[in-house]
Parts: sequence; C-alpha cells; structure tokens
Amino acid sequence: MAGVPVDGLARPFPLTDGGEVAAYLTAHVVKVATAYAVAPFYANAMYQWAYGRAGGVGLTTVNLAHSVVWAVVGLVLFLALRPAFGAALAGLRAAGAGTTAGFEIGAYALAQGIGIVAGIALFATVMPQLYAILGIHGRSALSAVSIGVGAVIAAAEFVLFIVFRRSFAGTSIPGR
Repeated sequence: MAGVPVDGLARPFPLTDGGEVAAYLTAHVVKVATAYAVAPFYANAMYQWAYGRAGGVGLTTVNLAHSVVWAVVGLVLFLALRPAFGAALAGLRAAGAGTTAGFEIGAYALAQGIGIVAGIALFATVMPQLYAILGIHGRSALSAVSIGVGAVIAAAEFVLFIVFRRSFAGTSIPGR
C-alpha cells in the first residue's frame, strides 16, 4: 500500500511544517498588501453604493462578499507557495492527493468562514469601542490596529485549518 512504511506501522500525519507556515504567512502578507494597494480604487464607491441601497445590511453583505473573494485569493496564493517553500506534502501524496485534496480545501474554507464571520462581528461590535477607548483617530492609526487584529484572526484561521484538515482527513490517509 502506498504511503505505509515497510514495517507496516502507522506513522502520524504531521500537523504542519515550517515550509507550510512560511507559505501561509507569505500568502497572507501578499494578500493583505495587495488588498490595501487596490482598495482605494474601488472600495469607497462599493461601500457607499451598498450603504445607499440597503444601509447596514448592504455594508455587511458587501463586506462578506469582499472577504470571500480575498479568502479565495489567499487560498490560491497559499497552494502556489507551499511547494516553493518546501512544505512537506508527503501525507497528501500518500493519500493520492498530489498538491491538495478536497478535505484540505474544505478545512481551509471552514476556517476562513469562521474567521470572516468572527472578523465582521468583531469589527462591527468591539472595534469601534476599542478605537474610542484608545483615542485612535486618523486613517494610519486605524489601519495599524486593524492590521494587528487581522493578523491575530489570520493566525487563528491557520490553526483552525490545521485542526480541521487533520480531522477531515479521516481514513483518506493510509495507516490511520
């Protein structure tokens, strides 16, 4: 059986490795930098249109769609960067998956979905009060805090992805 050691003993499927962490981190940084670079060209008009059409519900809907688009961009970058960073994909290959698998995409989608919902909820409820308490005014100060909070959310999403991937892999990995 492919992927099972000669001695027949099951080996643990590694949760992650340094190459995968580096690929995720790089993909996230590139995604956020690109989003911040291109947002001035469309975001203001998009959010004004949404607010004008449906108020807060319109803003939330557009924010959700915007987040999903950037999550897909992040996934594509992450998958493209893993081999470049030498991520050990032996467990996936042993499962006959090659570079990725359905259970992995599902794990990523669920982790991102939880992060998006948590981020929208956090930025709608807690962040305005935090900005007021800290006395933060001005676009650069708001951006710095927002990027910091986003980084914490991204780290939580990665941990969730790893946990979900391990859980979703189930019996598709030989020796488990």
